[in-house]
Amino acid sequence: MKLNYDLRPPELIEKEKEMRNRRIIVLFIIFYLSVLVIWYGVAMRHNNDLKSSVKQLENYEMKLQEDLIVYGDKKELKKTVESKLSNLEDILQEEINWTNYLEQINLNISRDVTLEEYIAKDNRVQLVGFGDSVFGVLNFKQNLRKRTDYYDVEILTINEQVGIYYFEIIAKIPTKVGDDTE
Repeated sequence: MKLNYDLRPPELIEKEKEMRNRRIIVLFIIFYLSVLVIWYGVAMRHNNDLKSSVKQLENYEMKLQEDLIVYGDKKELKKTVESKLSNLEDILQEEINWTNYLEQINLNISRDVTLEEYIAKDNRVQLVGFGDSVFGVLNFKQNLRKRTDYYDVEILTINEQVGIYYFEIIAKIPTKVGDDTE
């Protein structure tokens, strides 16, 4: 047996249950509507972002079309640039690596020989200096001929003045890799 401690009349209890159910339904409707409003706001923001992106792409397309009109067909310009690049590569390949040749001299010069001048023009080199002995100068010439990339090495002059031997040597250097002679 069930004891009922509520002394209110049954009509009032029924009316309160009905009001509670209505409140739950109203709260559910409010929650559902707020979810719809939030979803609508997010969708509108996404739509605006997409419109902005489309506008940016349209502006970029217009700029590209303007550039296309301004620059037109540049096949001829491209050919000119490629031709100049090819010429530049040819020039760079023919450029002489002076550091390499100076280092070769440094490695093959003896202690009793001193260089005063290194004159270079095209692929010809003139070395002017002095040595303590004729043998030191001749040894330097031999080292240039046998241990370096220099070729056609010749002594133009050797002059002795007060125990010092002044010399002038001419030689050739290859202008391209793999060149031994010209």
